[in-house]
Amino acid sequence: MLNRRRIVFFLTLVLVLILAALEALLTSKSDPTAADPITHDPTETKILFGGIATGALVLAWIAVGSIFRRLNGAIDRWHAPIHQALKIQRLEVVSAQQIRDAMLSAARLARSGILLVTLSIYISRILSLFPEAGPVANELRLMVINPLNMIGQAVIDYLPNLIQIIIILLITRYALKLIHLFFHAIDAGIIVIPDFYPDWSEPTYKIVRLVVLVFIPFAILPLLPGANSQFFEEISFFIGLLVSLGSTSAIKNMTAGMVLTYTRSFQIGDRIRIGESVGDVLDKSLFVTRLNTIKNEQITIPNGTVLDSNIVNYSTQARTQGLILHTSVTIGYDVDWRQVHDLLIAAALRTTHIIETPQPFVLQTSLDDYYVAYEINAYTSRADLMAGTLSELHQNIQDSFHTAGVEIMSPAYTALRNGSDAAIPAQEPPVTLPHRASPASPEEPPPPHYRAPLNIPVYDSTPHR
Repeated sequence: MLNRRRIVFFLTLVLVLILAALEALLTSKSDPTAADPITHDPTETKILFGGIATGALVLAWIAVGSIFRRLNGAIDRWHAPIHQALKIQRLEVVSAQQIRDAMLSAARLARSGILLVTLSIYISRILSLFPEAGPVANELRLMVINPLNMIGQAVIDYLPNLIQIIIILLITRYALKLIHLFFHAIDAGIIVIPDFYPDWSEPTYKIVRLVVLVFIPFAILPLLPGANSQFFEEISFFIGLLVSLGSTSAIKNMTAGMVLTYTRSFQIGDRIRIGESVGDVLDKSLFVTRLNTIKNEQITIPNGTVLDSNIVNYSTQARTQGLILHTSVTIGYDVDWRQVHDLLIAAALRTTHIIETPQPFVLQTSLDDYYVAYEINAYTSRADLMAGTLSELHQNIQDSFHTAGVEIMSPAYTALRNGSDAAIPAQEPPVTLPHRASPASPEEPPPPHYRAPLNIPVYDSTPHR
């Protein structure tokens, strides 16, 4: 069943056709030599022409309204199952409802513009029926037609440049996808390039992509509208000046980031020291390096500063050969150095994450006036737990020395001593701990040694009641 709009549309169409036929019949009988046939036609012809123009206007408005109603319905149908917003990662820039409203607003604006253009054409044609209003009609027609002609001509003239820009963008997009696929294959081990490490693939891809994205605007800018204007040149010069003045440190950090990447000074997850900062590497980008300290603090260091500092990597050797943790104690000369060595090594072997092979060892780093400095060196494979391991090692050293009755102190004497007594340990038969077991040569007498238990018990720190 036809609705009212369709009935009005078809009736108006029939009326316009009838009026057009009558107007053509009357025009054929008028003077063909007149300068403006419409203006100099009889009144009946003008009335018919006005009716035709009015009917055409009504038909045009009905058609435009129908088209845009269908367009609004299509926008609603497209929007209903999607409900996706425009996001940058987790930041919602434009919501789905805002996208829908913007599209509907654009459709309403286009509809209003078309209606205004058709109304302007209608008014100019109606005014042209009257000789006195002829100049006004011409001016009104020129006000509407000239801008439309200029816009249409500009669009037609710009089409070749627009096609070039689209081709450049498409080639760039698919070239970057191909490059990313290539470096992903290197990272996965599918493609092997000699002397090119797989962990270089991702930063190398980022560098290539940055270079491409930097040079693409230089290829597109000459193709943009107004690229040859004086205003465009001044803006380009100003932007270039700002970039040249403000990017010195950025370029330095980016260059340092590339150097750090290809020298492989550290990897993600390594425990490193940069200057006075110690932590695990969280992120390594072209511009900054981020560390997470043992206090759970995140430190961001510019790559230029990283490159200018000494980098200590605790994790590189720890994975294969072990990282040596060390700490020192100072013991008086009255304690046998062999006993100190055994107590330190036994404490190290009872420490979690200290490996037995290679075996811990002790260095006597100095012989001072009142004491000897002993340094225990022990291997660990967990550089990320070095702080906790050192703390436990200190606890075990305290337990071992307290159990053996040896004071961990640096004695300084103020006394009147008997010059005939020497500050050396008493001579006693040697007793060897298990980890120091080594057959002595039968020809050589064993060196003097202290008497110590075979198994050093762990010190019980629970307070006694």
